Amino acid sequence: PVGKVVTLYPPVDTNQFSMGARSGREALRQQIGVAPDQMLLLFPSHNHELKGGDLILEALESLGSRIRLVVAGKAPLDHPGVINLGFRRDMPALYAAADAAILASKYEAFGLVGPEAILCGTPVLLANTVGAVEVLSESACLRFDRTVDSLRAALKKTLERFDAGQL
Repeated sequence: PVGKVVTLYPPVDTNQFSMGARSGREALRQQIGVAPDQMLLLFPSHNHELKGGDLILEALESLGSRIRLVVAGKAPLDHPGVINLGFRRDMPALYAAADAAILASKYEAFGLVGPEAILCGTPVLLANTVGAVEVLSESACLRFDRTVDSLRAALKKTLERFDAGQL
């Protein structure tokens, strides 16, 4: 019965996570050290093993330096091409500065990365092991199987969208 159904919405502060966060986009990209012709791929992670850091790095190996992986999280992701920002409190601004956000989690019941990034105008690449893919539209969320080949194909598609000015 309808009276027994309760909908719980993700706890996202839509006053912070919004298109308004894009006001300082270019300045933050410059501060981070991402060139205008580079795609900023944001990886918000405190547990790189669980969130798929190894898979992301392997998929990025053959794609060159056009994609800059930027990590926001307590622990650094040790790789020469990665920009480690450490723990950040300005996540809305980081989502807005990114061209895409990514999670390749082994398992994520839902996760707020998708909704938070999308509210800031940034598409997401999410593994099919992230529960949020079930409710996010294809235009905002590019899904991939949790394999290197599938992720690499999703990254190439995202880079093509970036080059076409569609991000």
